[in-house]
Amino acid sequence: MVWQKLKLCKEPLKQLMHGEMRSIDNKVKETRDILQHVQSLLTMQIDNTFLELEKPILRDINKWLALQEKILKQKSKAYLIAEGDGNNNYFFFYMKARASVNNIDVLKDDNGNLLRQHKDIERAFLQFYINLLGSAAESIPGVDMNKMRNGTSLSISQQQDLTREITDTEIKGALF
Repeated sequence: MVWQKLKLCKEPLKQLMHGEMRSIDNKVKETRDILQHVQSLLTMQIDNTFLELEKPILRDINKWLALQEKILKQKSKAYLIAEGDGNNNYFFFYMKARASVNNIDVLKDDNGNLLRQHKDIERAFLQFYINLLGSAAESIPGVDMNKMRNGTSLSISQQQDLTREITDTEIKGALF
């Protein structure tokens, strides 16, 4: 009895899902078109009103894309579960592949060596970021004021030029 009622619900739910998915796809496309239009206006004229108009559109497109991604993930999980019922090797292969997406099994270091051990990979990452960001200094030497005073310095007009306001035409000239 329950099985028959569930079977009767299957087709209307399918149609609803397809309609909703099309609706979300359309929302993503419409929002992308609007965003593209606003961004093209921004390239022609940099204005705070266009920037303020762009912010909610970006929020909307991120919301619709996240929803679309959730639906697609649910579809792929349902597909894998259905395939897994008939072919367990296939199912477990894909589940293992999905789980290993966020793992790093092998890493090539700066010298070209392949690192396979977890501790070696961890050490290579740490060394990379230490080199990138630097390390803490034991002591920071003070500035030698005599060298600073005797070195080259900016004239008054150069100092004033550094602190003046920048115009929109200068920004456009630098960017485009």
